[in-house]
Amino acid sequence: MTIAAPANTSLSGCSGGGTPVLSAPDGGSTISFSGGSIGASTICTIVVDVTSSTIGTHTNVSGDLTSSAGNSGTATDDLNVVGSAPGFAKTFSPSSVFVGGGSTLTFTIDNSANASSAFNLNFTDNFPVGIAVASPANAATTCTGGTLTAVAGSSSVSYSGTGSVAAGATCTITVDVTGTAVGAQNNSSGSLSYFNGISTVNSGKANATLTVNGSPLLITKAFTDDPVAPGGTVTLEFTIQNNDRNFPATGVAFTDNLASALAGLTFSSLLANDCGGSITGFGTTTIGLTGGTIASEATCTIRTSLTVPGGVGTGSYTNTTDPVSGTVDGNPVPGNRATDDLRIEDALPC
Repeated sequence: MTIAAPANTSLSGCSGGGTPVLSAPDGGSTISFSGGSIGASTICTIVVDVTSSTIGTHTNVSGDLTSSAGNSGTATDDLNVVGSAPGFAKTFSPSSVFVGGGSTLTFTIDNSANASSAFNLNFTDNFPVGIAVASPANAATTCTGGTLTAVAGSSSVSYSGTGSVAAGATCTITVDVTGTAVGAQNNSSGSLSYFNGISTVNSGKANATLTVNGSPLLITKAFTDDPVAPGGTVTLEFTIQNNDRNFPATGVAFTDNLASALAGLTFSSLLANDCGGSITGFGTTTIGLTGGTIASEATCTIRTSLTVPGGVGTGSYTNTTDPVSGTVDGNPVPGNRATDDLRIEDALPC
């Protein structure tokens, strides 16, 4: 048995006037707690995720709990690790992104060592603050059946219903996510449950960490004068910010595939550009910037006019750029993606 990576530690009710210290290093084998204080009629709860790759019953006996009230003795419990349950694991690829950057989250349900299928697969993964489902989510599964829920912009993924994995097989569930806050975002799913033909059993949780790094380059976008009627024109404005205090951003570039939001949406004219560089894609469904320059702690704006195809249905169409990129202090810097919704409504009669 070892401490999981990440350990996902938490304390509750343990600091009634004291300064508790919990040590549980990822992948380690020893948990220690000191400096805690607990009030009358209060419960102190210490939580650490652990894991094991060895089948069997593992008896875990703590050291003595000591305090100003005396010696409370040890605590004991068993962890039962069974080979008949499918394995459950998750990974982020890449495992490190900049704010606004994308990563693919993959859940792996491994039933390769078992002679029986696992039915009614069910789990929910609630993300920590700092991770959200990307837009588009590109959610997919190789498991059989079941319902995969991954709403763009939301903070959870779930798989439920009648999903299954065959005997001796492995299946995956994938969804694209984005980093929304800087830091090591430790993500622990809920337990995977399944039906083994007799009863519902748990396979445990899956843990992984997405490291979200800050980037000095930030791009935003807005359709500034929608809603627009089919066949009309609309203004799309991009704002790029260089947050570095000391160095300009050079070689700034991005691409916006308009057709990914709405087929036939066309870049018809450039209204303004103080980002420098070259703007490409006139008369096509793609807008591109290459070779832009932004001074330190400054912003620049690109304003374009787009033509909406006639006969398109009314509604909201989400448009997302590729990540902005550039060079700051000689180092390549990837930035975020920019997203906005184009609203199309029928023209009102005169």
